[in-house]
Amino acid sequence: MGAFSMFAYSTLFSAPQRSKGAKDERDEANIWHHWYFSDRKMDTLTRMPLDPIDITILREVQNDARIANITLADRVGLSPSPCSRRVKLLEEGGVIEGYRAILNRPAVGLGLTVFAGVRVERHAQDHADAFVEAVLSMPEVVACHLISGDVDFLIEVVVPDMATYESTILRQLLALKAIRDIRSSFAMRSYKADGALPLSPIRVATRTP
Repeated sequence: MGAFSMFAYSTLFSAPQRSKGAKDERDEANIWHHWYFSDRKMDTLTRMPLDPIDITILREVQNDARIANITLADRVGLSPSPCSRRVKLLEEGGVIEGYRAILNRPAVGLGLTVFAGVRVERHAQDHADAFVEAVLSMPEVVACHLISGDVDFLIEVVVPDMATYESTILRQLLALKAIRDIRSSFAMRSYKADGALPLSPIRVATRTP
């Protein structure tokens, strides 16, 4: 997700809410805490120890995923075969999840980026599950995060225009009983998006090339 210069903020829809007592609030908090920390929902990736050579490889492939192995090997100070093995280990270990082209959104007709804060009903774990399942099936949703604060989820949506956002994404989300309300911020101009991750050798390991 990138940084943006200006945005317009509006609450689009809010479902009627019944009054709640302290016990209701505690029950909601307990359900949400259980859902967040559920082993079924958390991906437990064993962190692969990274040494400075690994970090350098990752920096290079982030900057240019099409870099030739022989060029990469020269930049990290390895011969081609050990360099290729390292890249393969980083892929198999889940550190490198994949390779893709970064497209210019307006150039492919996706001129509107929306950040939508979503609150869901918390009286059942199924509500959060239903929301996550729904957004994972929407190609227009390019990012989804469970967050702290006034909303439960923050999603990033790319669409051609406002009409498409209202007629597709909002319509699909509001059809879910899980949704309490949706608050949308519309990006006016993008200064940085899809940036490379800031890497440093936090977990230093020593191993043979």
